Amino acid sequence: MISSPQANIRLPHVLRDSAIVALLSLGVYVVAHWQALNSYFVVANDVRQQLFWMQAWCDPALFPPGGLLTDYSRQYVPWGVQGLFWLGTRGMDPLWFSKILTGLLYAATGVGMYLLGRRAGGRAGGFACAAVFWCMPFFLYRISGALSRGFGPPLLVMFWAGWAWRNTRVMAVSLLLQALCIPYIFLLCGLASGVAWLGSMTLGRTRRAWRAVFPAKIWHFVVLGLSAVLVLLFRNSYSQAGFGPLVDRAAMAGRPEFGPLGRYAVTDAPSLLFELVARPLERLAPFHENK
Repeated sequence: MISSPQANIRLPHVLRDSAIVALLSLGVYVVAHWQALNSYFVVANDVRQQLFWMQAWCDPALFPPGGLLTDYSRQYVPWGVQGLFWLGTRGMDPLWFSKILTGLLYAATGVGMYLLGRRAGGRAGGFACAAVFWCMPFFLYRISGALSRGFGPPLLVMFWAGWAWRNTRVMAVSLLLQALCIPYIFLLCGLASGVAWLGSMTLGRTRRAWRAVFPAKIWHFVVLGLSAVLVLLFRNSYSQAGFGPLVDRAAMAGRPEFGPLGRYAVTDAPSLLFELVARPLERLAPFHENK
């Protein structure tokens, strides 16, 4: 039986269980990527960012500046991911760095899932939530290769775990990292924070027991504002480099690269109900495996 969410929540026990979940998550990652970990040239996803950013820093002559593809690749990698790639060149091989970083991102997501489950359903709920995460190959697929999108699951679950545990510092750090590593996830979490604040300004007047966790203090708004500025600056960097602005829906109309025959079917999409219900489900087990 799942215990009460508030029962037996002790920090040493939570830290111990989090370490266990992290190790088990790394075990799942090693099993899933065993071939890649045993062969230098086998990677579970494309590594265009790693090959460009890290090899260019190791050997500047490999990608000379001024090339169209080189300059474009420099622009679409968020600044936080660039920084990690730069650190990876300080003595580590680019391909191996991508594989190690993928494992760390996967383990961090597993810990976040455990913390969410622990808050909702006690220790049993935490391990149950982590076990469901391990059984979902969708997460391994999204994180593989340590691309920018691979930072989405750990930073998203970090934000919601901080909210569930009422830890505003964790929420603030996750928002800043989202703005630096995967800006569109910040849009989701930043909007959720804004809705919570608006709710506290309206419902909180009639139900004084309810208050938004974040934002609630001045420094919370500073973090939100700083994160939003970082996202806007990154977005404007496309235009300043000659590759922007970002294409809008009107510009996509009638262009086949954005239709069903393109890499991503953005325009002429199915109904909104399909996008909200069927699309997320088809990416989860067992539906994803049967595609």
